[in-house]
Amino acid sequence: MVITVRILVHELEQRFGEVLTGSLNQRRQCSDVRILGDAPCESGFFYVADAASAKRLSAEGGSDAIVLAVGESAVPAKGQLALRRRVSHLEVFAYLQDVFSRYRSWLEEMDRTLIRNEGLQGLFDVSEGFLRNNTIIVDPALKLLAHTKNIPCDDPITVELLKHGYHTEENIRKFQLNRRFEPWATQNGFIINDTNEICKYTTAVFSFKAAGSFSLIVVMMCNNVDPEPWLLDTFMMFLVRVAYYSMRDYTDGSPSGSAFNAFVHDILDGALSDADEIEERRRYLGIPADGPFCLFSIDVSLNRPLSARIVTDVARSIAPAKAMLCGAEVVVLCFSCHGVDCPIGCPIDGCPSGGSNVFKRLAAVLEEYGLQAGRSVRFDKLAFLPTALEQARLALKTARALGQDGAAGDAGAADGADAGGAGAGAAGRIFGFDELYFDHAVMTISRGHRELLTSLRGCRQLARIREYDRIHGTDNFVFLRQYLRYERRTTMVAEKLHMHRNNVKYRVDRLGELFGVDTDDDDERLELSIAYRLMDALDR
Repeated sequence: MVITVRILVHELEQRFGEVLTGSLNQRRQCSDVRILGDAPCESGFFYVADAASAKRLSAEGGSDAIVLAVGESAVPAKGQLALRRRVSHLEVFAYLQDVFSRYRSWLEEMDRTLIRNEGLQGLFDVSEGFLRNNTIIVDPALKLLAHTKNIPCDDPITVELLKHGYHTEENIRKFQLNRRFEPWATQNGFIINDTNEICKYTTAVFSFKAAGSFSLIVVMMCNNVDPEPWLLDTFMMFLVRVAYYSMRDYTDGSPSGSAFNAFVHDILDGALSDADEIEERRRYLGIPADGPFCLFSIDVSLNRPLSARIVTDVARSIAPAKAMLCGAEVVVLCFSCHGVDCPIGCPIDGCPSGGSNVFKRLAAVLEEYGLQAGRSVRFDKLAFLPTALEQARLALKTARALGQDGAAGDAGAADGADAGGAGAGAAGRIFGFDELYFDHAVMTISRGHRELLTSLRGCRQLARIREYDRIHGTDNFVFLRQYLRYERRTTMVAEKLHMHRNNVKYRVDRLGELFGVDTDDDDERLELSIAYRLMDALDR
């Protein structure tokens, strides 16, 4: 443990009155207090001596020790301090022992909160007696993370922050108008604001940096004690512990390393569900009020060493869409298309709105790293994010369970591309929940219910057709599937199967004669289409 001379001088003056500091550098640090004796002085200690002993040490020279001379005749010799009071140097020594003990206990308490992972609020709870002023900490989204709960403050900005749990849009505009964000993001050390343009009191601000901007902002509202050097030194002892959480949780690519990350995490974790608060914070971030939105989940569990690089490359590629690292996955929120007619799955060759296709750009990054992604359905409200993330995860999980290394769906990459789906265009890299939800449902309900499902009429019909094909070497099973897939469009079916269109009609009639299949019946067509999907799932 180290305490600066400035802190010790303040503590001494609170008890004994003025301390003469001479030319001593008060930024110097001390690890403990000792009585000046016959032994040589050691660097890093604060020595207390009577006036005569201190004078003798100075006359001998050769020592750069920090020495406090005590007594009515004491003078601050070079490199020394003097307390000119009628008081015993032993009494002063005993008092300084208590000072060191108090600070040492405080630092040990803070360290215990770190060991017990009690978070930022734990640090604040054990530090109020030393911070002395109302102090808060906010994340990049200007959301309140912790504060001195037992030190009230009547500053309107602070009152609003404590009331809402985040800085309101109105207050954010005040910060912007007064150009507060730039110094928070670029300047190092303490930023002292004493203009009272925004806050009622002088503030001492310290911002932790990440990814070229601020990550955490700690603000001391000096409503009780002015930001004198000794107080800032004490404040820094506290901030050294805050730095642990900053480096652990708010570094580049970490879950909460930006305002966007913090915002999305709060929604996903259920900490943010109020519509008004979501609206307040999304305006600050420049996210559209309504969709269309689309969310992707990229599994990077096998690429953890490269996860920070991956999220950086993804974010750069898909802008203005946003990307963030969330555990072992990269979560992407796309809001690139703002038109009401934006389709859920953009064709790979271009955006219908004329923009640069985000699916194509994302697929390129996935290809580079050998990754795959799940995609949610399109949604219009940010409160849907938790459901969208679950959809994206299930889409990827289902695709892998189906053994898909091509486009989503069972038609193959070429057929999927014709359908214009996002998963198809991404050539086996992006799988949409809207394309795989049926497969997921079947996989779920088929566990332990195989006989129940295979007993359905459509499944029985297809089983008969497949058995006939096996015995006779025909392809009726494949033909019927394509005929249903392309909605009985004779020309398209003929083209896909490389046959004459007249043969298509003959094959349909033949299916009716052999198996009683009536493709003109809406209900039967639906049953057969579902049966194909069921049999696919059951066969895997």
